[in-house]
Amino acid sequence: MQSDFWRQLNAAVIDGQAWPCGMHVDPVMNCVTQHVFVLRSHGVWLHRGMPASSNVAWDASSGAPEEDVPPPVLVPLPPPLPLLVVPLLVPPWLELLLLLPVAELLDDEEPEPPPPSSPQPKQELGLLLHPGAAETRPRKEETRQAMIVRRCMKAPFAARPNVTAYRERVPTGRKGRPSRPSSPRIRPHLTTCGTRRHVRRRFTRRLLVLVAMSAAQAACGKREAPSSQGAASAANGAVPPIALVAVAAPSPFSVAAARLPDDESRFPVKLAALAWETRVFEAPDPSSKTIGYVRAGGVVRAASAAMPGEGCHGEWRAISPAGYVCLDAANATADLDHPLVHALSKRADPGEKLPYMYGVVRRQGPIYARLPTRPEAEAAELELDDHMHAWLVGSGKDGAGFRAGDWLRGKTEPVPSAAALWEARTTEEVPDWLSGSKFPPGNLSGLRHHNDLVVGATKDHNAFALIDTAVADGRRYGITSELLVYPVDRMRPVEGSTFAGYRIPEDIDFPFALVRRDGAETYALHGKKLARTHELPRRSAVRLSGAQRAFDGVLYFQTADGLWVSERFVSRVDGTKRMPKWAVDGERWLDVSIAKQALLAYDGTKAVYATLVSTGEAGLEDPATSRSTVRGAFRIFVKHLTTTMASTVVGEEFELKDIPYVQYFSEGYALHAAYWHDDFGIPRSHGCINLSPADAKWLFQFTLPQLPRGWHGVRTVQSGSVVYVHS
Repeated sequence: MQSDFWRQLNAAVIDGQAWPCGMHVDPVMNCVTQHVFVLRSHGVWLHRGMPASSNVAWDASSGAPEEDVPPPVLVPLPPPLPLLVVPLLVPPWLELLLLLPVAELLDDEEPEPPPPSSPQPKQELGLLLHPGAAETRPRKEETRQAMIVRRCMKAPFAARPNVTAYRERVPTGRKGRPSRPSSPRIRPHLTTCGTRRHVRRRFTRRLLVLVAMSAAQAACGKREAPSSQGAASAANGAVPPIALVAVAAPSPFSVAAARLPDDESRFPVKLAALAWETRVFEAPDPSSKTIGYVRAGGVVRAASAAMPGEGCHGEWRAISPAGYVCLDAANATADLDHPLVHALSKRADPGEKLPYMYGVVRRQGPIYARLPTRPEAEAAELELDDHMHAWLVGSGKDGAGFRAGDWLRGKTEPVPSAAALWEARTTEEVPDWLSGSKFPPGNLSGLRHHNDLVVGATKDHNAFALIDTAVADGRRYGITSELLVYPVDRMRPVEGSTFAGYRIPEDIDFPFALVRRDGAETYALHGKKLARTHELPRRSAVRLSGAQRAFDGVLYFQTADGLWVSERFVSRVDGTKRMPKWAVDGERWLDVSIAKQALLAYDGTKAVYATLVSTGEAGLEDPATSRSTVRGAFRIFVKHLTTTMASTVVGEEFELKDIPYVQYFSEGYALHAAYWHDDFGIPRSHGCINLSPADAKWLFQFTLPQLPRGWHGVRTVQSGSVVYVHS
């Protein structure tokens, strides 16, 4: 018990970082609910004011609290010699008393700045804020409540998981502003308690508390350490420890299972979804946990026999690879020739960089329930002839010739020009379910009302996902994923960024630098002066020698060929030297640096991919009151092949349909593709982590949980990949 207690206590090191309110350290401290004792390798800190009601059981086998994910900085440094010797020779209660003089002596020293989670230069600043990011953004209470919506709107079933993460503490200087990295003094404080409190305590107070903790250990000493499933958390319904549990067969949502073919003997028939989100339940009961969904038109393999269950007007069917779907007239069908399934035969393609065709609205107009005739369109759109003439003769992004081929995805026949189609009033490429002024089957958008032709109107900052296009009376219309119709002449086709990251070590290996912005140049050193040699393309990768030095107060990195490049334009990327437990356990995880605007993907302890990202435009400000990205260690809890994100906040309204490759890791924060900009390497999002489409697709397929075949979304609580976001 002595060694376990001491190991757990020493493993609770948080270098320079205060514990959030109510976070306890090990089983002994479940008895001591008013104080938390945190041992650093160079001193003892005491955190007070912890609420007695918020105990978190500590997993003695894994060294991690069952409800929280410690970031990589939790790997303890070797303690001083007295701390190694004492626990081997004396009982636990005497350990604490003998440590007091050492702790008091060390506590009088100035604490050193906490080491970074991965090796990086001490002088490196690295953060190039988006214009306006440094401005103070005071927000009213109702605006702050809408922050999640403004960052990324959550899907209906993407409720917040019961996993709380340790938030990274930002060093503060005067008036709570970020201090310089070279600041010799960093004051730990409790930000989550609502007050800033220095953690130093007088010797006598520490003595009383440590004696109380020693007594608590004696009282709790006979208690068996919690198992990996967490007896305490199981009793109160909390989430089990986030470490993956080893099982005999691969998890249905694991990488191994994703590579296996469908079990046709167990799932011999096929079902198709009819609802926009046909939910997949853990058990044949709608009150059970939702583990994913199939989008309308999606086809999955299923069992042939019905399952007994509750709450379904039809019958329950088990589907591949896990879960149950209610088979009824409004939810799912075994008839693959159903009109709605037929209409949605063109669906999101996960094999493409962008699963759909995309168009960003550039001129507002009506949204149609079906293909309109020319007279109907002229009645709904004022001055339609003038608009079409301006579009047909226009140049650049406002003209008909701008990437016109983007609207022809999946079409092989040659197509006349837009002007020729308009002049001849051609009607072609119309699917049978839309021909003859037919309304599409179903009402997936919920906007249709009886036989109304116009169901709505677009606004600024709207974008559509299209499954097909068709020409009616000389005008090409896009058919949206919700089976609505909008003219392509009022949209700009979206190709998405062509940028993609780098494989490690196939493309490049550590150390290297990623060029974040335009204007990067290499320099040759002549004596003590630097001379420009050539420019570096934006977002290129540069091999480094590992050497670095400052010239005129600016940090430069030496390239592999002996030249120098400024950290103002590049981010140095080094692999993590001190691996967190989840890496040692072989899990896949992502390391995101806000300062460097860089992401590293790890398969266990091996880095396999590196790329540039765009995090929140407010940089390292408080995510609760600004457009910055939340920091800490989290697990991905829901993934969507595509999902809509929108905001109704006044002045910041937008609606972007079917954003691809979305992975939520904390409330409304997600990794996702951003098809509307190409500024990766510069902070500019509302708080999410923006990725290029190619990177988003690669990471979506890399992380856990894996999306089963035919599904559109999957949800997990305890087995998602770790996303570690830090400064």
